[in-house]
Amino acid sequence: MFGLGGSRRADLDYGSTAAAVISHVLEHDPLLKDGPSEVAHRLGQQGIHVKRDLVRQAMLDRFNEGFDRRARSTKNKTQHLGVLHAAGPPEEVSIDGHDKLSALGFPIYGMRDKFSRRWLVLKAIPSNRVNRMTGVLYLQLIKELGAVPLQLTSDCGNEVLDIYSYQNALRLQLDWPLIPEAHQFLTSTSNITVERGWRRLSERFNSKFKTLISNAISAGIYLPGSQHHRLIYFFLFSPLVNSELELYRLSVNRKPIRKQHGSSLPTGESPDTMFLSRGIYCGIKLGQEGSEQVARWETMLGGTKALDFLDEEEWLWAEGLYDQVGRPLVTLSSVWDVFQSMASCI
Repeated sequence: MFGLGGSRRADLDYGSTAAAVISHVLEHDPLLKDGPSEVAHRLGQQGIHVKRDLVRQAMLDRFNEGFDRRARSTKNKTQHLGVLHAAGPPEEVSIDGHDKLSALGFPIYGMRDKFSRRWLVLKAIPSNRVNRMTGVLYLQLIKELGAVPLQLTSDCGNEVLDIYSYQNALRLQLDWPLIPEAHQFLTSTSNITVERGWRRLSERFNSKFKTLISNAISAGIYLPGSQHHRLIYFFLFSPLVNSELELYRLSVNRKPIRKQHGSSLPTGESPDTMFLSRGIYCGIKLGQEGSEQVARWETMLGGTKALDFLDEEEWLWAEGLYDQVGRPLVTLSSVWDVFQSMASCI
């Protein structure tokens, strides 16, 4: 029910395992960032249960250069200082924007639980500096949780002003004491919970889109200065980026955090497990009155439509081209073929 998984027998032979590994890597990890354990884990999430040693052998046979790349990358690990404390989820939720894909048109906004290190929100939006958009993400999270985090932490960016107002208003409406403060402002480097998550995202997620898109620009397939190309680009890539981002979020949330002796936070289990079944639950239940208020605010901000990359007219125009080419499946490996087919219909 909660996506935690259970024991499954891994009985695929080498040939079937290799086929599954090759298909997965070509589709989701063309830059070979993931090792055998991660690939086996991701396949398991899809219901394909394989033995890690067979996955490793298949990767050695087909993607041997990836082992050298990953070995070199381990030499540049950042040491994070600071000890984190939390009694349980969601006592403190850390929020922040991530701009590494902004140049490609896909700024990201994230919200991460401190106690479990579970990514609660990880989404590409048109701008992570606009209060209306970040506010919608916050309200959608509150609605999903059915509760308000005891405290939010963020840097001092202007994009959190609406979130700050909603968080404080809900705390007051639900008659919660003023301690701890509803929203704590920190410097970016001190907002550790979410900052620690960005490096892995950059290594495992951002790089494949940067390569995919920059190669198409260099080859003259995508012309960013063309209005028609821009509309087709966002029509195809905005759902693709968010689909891959959601797969990434689910994957890291289900993968156990290695045991860390001396840590004041739980380790040795997945963020999902820790969020759902460990610690003291610290969320402030919304109740009917709180839920109705959240719904009113979300409607006032425009709801999900506030997060659309194209307006309705632009979307309908691009969808018409998509219909003309037969609505093919859009994946990392097929997206530019679909793009070129749609562009040829103009």
